[in-house]
Amino acid sequence: MLQNKRFQLLLAFCLAFLLSVLAVFDTVDTPSERYLEQSLQRALIAFGTARALNGVISVAQGTELSLEPAGVGVNFAPGEILDPINDLIERFSWVMLAASSSLGVQKLMLSIGSWWPVTALLLGCLLAAVWGLWRGTWQQPWFRRIVGRLLLLSLVLRFAVPLMSIGGEIIYQQFLSPQYEEASAKLEETRVEVDLLNSSLKAESEEKQGLFSRLGSFATEVGDWRENLDEYQAAAESATRSALDLIVIFVFQTAVLPLLFGWWLLTWVKGWFRRAGDS
Repeated sequence: MLQNKRFQLLLAFCLAFLLSVLAVFDTVDTPSERYLEQSLQRALIAFGTARALNGVISVAQGTELSLEPAGVGVNFAPGEILDPINDLIERFSWVMLAASSSLGVQKLMLSIGSWWPVTALLLGCLLAAVWGLWRGTWQQPWFRRIVGRLLLLSLVLRFAVPLMSIGGEIIYQQFLSPQYEEASAKLEETRVEVDLLNSSLKAESEEKQGLFSRLGSFATEVGDWRENLDEYQAAAESATRSALDLIVIFVFQTAVLPLLFGWWLLTWVKGWFRRAGDS
C-alpha cells in the first residue's frame, strides 16, 4: 500500500512538472499561434480569390454581344451562363469569411489561455493537488471538489486551444493540404481564364465591320462565340468543383473539428467529475 501511494505521488509530481513546463515556457503556444496564423492566411487568400472571381464573373455577365445577320440584330450576354456559379462563389466567400472569424476567435482564446493569471492559477492548482496527495488531504471531498474543479478549469483554459490547433494542423498536413493546394490553384486559374475571356469578348464586341463583311463572316463569328460559351461553361464547372472542395476543407477545419473536440472535451470533463465523486 505504501509503495502504491509513493508511486501515485511520484506519477502526480512528474505530471505536474511536465504541465508546468509546458505552461510556463510557451512550448505549445508558439506552434499553435503559428498554425492558427497559417490557417487564417489560407482562409483570407481563399476569400480574396473568391471575391476577385466574383468580380470577373460580374463583368462577364454585363458583357453583351451583338450579331446582325442580314441587318437583323441579335443580342446576348454569354456571361449569363456563369450565373449559377456566381451564386455559389458568393456563398463561398461568406463561408471563407466565417472561417476567418472562427480562426480569429481561436487566436483570441489562445491569447487568453496564455495570459499569466491563467498560468499562475494552473501552477497553484497543480501544487495544491500534489500537496493534497502527499498529505492525504485529496481524499477529503471538499478539497477534491474545490481544487479539482479549479485545476480542470485552468487546464481547459490553458491547453484546450493549443491542443485543438496542433491537432487540426496535423490533420490538415496529412489529409487536406494536397486538396487545398489543388483547389486554390484551379480557382485562381479560373479567375484568370474568365478575365481573359472577358477581354477577348469585349474586343470582339467593339470591332466594327461593314454590313457585307458581317454577312460573310456571320457563320465564323457564331462558331467563335460558341467556342467562347463552351470555355465559359468549362470554367464554371472547374470553379464549382474547386469551391466545393475548399468549402469542405474549411468547414471541417473551423466548424466540424472544433465541435468534435468540444464534444470530446465535454465527455472528458464529465468523466473527471464522475471520478471525483461530483456527478
